Amino acid sequence: RHRMHVSALQVDFDGENDTHRVALDGDAWRCSCDFFSGWGACAHTMALERVLDGMIPATAISSPAFA
Repeated sequence: RHRMHVSALQVDFDGENDTHRVALDGDAWRCSCDFFSGWGACAHTMALERVLDGMIPATAISSPAFA
């Protein structure tokens, strides 16, 4: 895990109400959900932070539990 480093990624989350596209480019997250546009983080980006723990830049981590 700590030998892999993700610098760019795109993932589609299939939710009950919609599909949300999440992307990481360097240390910048993007998500198509409404919550992200207002807060700059969301459940989708935080879930990927957890899955990718140790593989993404520390500057890309927005969740206090992982900072």
